[in-house]
Amino acid sequence: MFRPSPQLTLLPDKAPDKAPLPLNLAGQEFTGETFKGLDFSQAILTETRFSDCHFINCVFTGADLTGAQMVGGAMESSLLNDLTWPGGELYNFILGDSPIIRANLSRTFFLNVKFLNKAGLVQVNLTKAFIQKCEGMGLVIESSDLTGAIIRDSNFSSLVIKNSNLTRLLTYGLISPNFKALGLDLTQAAFWRADLSRAVLTGATLNQAKFMESLLIEADLSKALANKAIFQGSNLTRANLTGLKAQLADFSRAILAEAQLEEGDFRLVNLHRTLGLPKDHLTADFTGARPTDPRLARAEGFTAGQAK
Repeated sequence: MFRPSPQLTLLPDKAPDKAPLPLNLAGQEFTGETFKGLDFSQAILTETRFSDCHFINCVFTGADLTGAQMVGGAMESSLLNDLTWPGGELYNFILGDSPIIRANLSRTFFLNVKFLNKAGLVQVNLTKAFIQKCEGMGLVIESSDLTGAIIRDSNFSSLVIKNSNLTRLLTYGLISPNFKALGLDLTQAAFWRADLSRAVLTGATLNQAKFMESLLIEADLSKALANKAIFQGSNLTRANLTGLKAQLADFSRAILAEAQLEEGDFRLVNLHRTLGLPKDHLTADFTGARPTDPRLARAEGFTAGQAK
């Protein structure tokens, strides 16, 4: 059993006292422990492994968890700010009431992690992080960098992302109805078989982004930049594409039934086997749009090469 050393400081009524020296637990292993009211500020926890441990009202300000593992267990009402945790691993873990603020979690692996209550990620470096089979209701990611991150088979209902970089983000099997990413840069991001129904992507940069066989039903992409974006096989039924700039975009096999296309720029788009293209799109510009199969030159009122 682990017992607090003199360097571990108990926290009276959530008011942390500074430990006299940085705690050094590098490379150690702890199993089935409950850490309650302990101060890990500036602690050296590199390559440390915590199995089925619970952290309640703890402070990790400035801690170095490079390569550390937390397998099983939970984090409750703890302070997780200014962390260094690149290459870390979180398996079967619960984060509740413990937002992560100003942290480096690049290349960190998240598997079966639940983000509960007020858990959030603010000013976090998540470049090339791998997130699989995770879930969270109303998770907020703000001012963070997810460049090159991968999200697979995760359920983040009502996910909100603000002022963050999602360039080259790759998702597969993401379930995130009511997803909100206003004005963000998702250049070259990829969403494979994602459920983004009712997503709000107003004014987002989606240039060369990929939405493959995804649900964008009633999504709002108004005034977004989606030049050379790919929507192959995606369902955009009743989506708001008003003012969308989507030159050279690929809507092949997409469903556009009842979509709003007013003032949209769809020049040179690919509409091969596109279904349900609304007839009332007179203010949209489809100059040079091309069904690649001449037999599909008409799709509910659309004529190949139709200009604004």
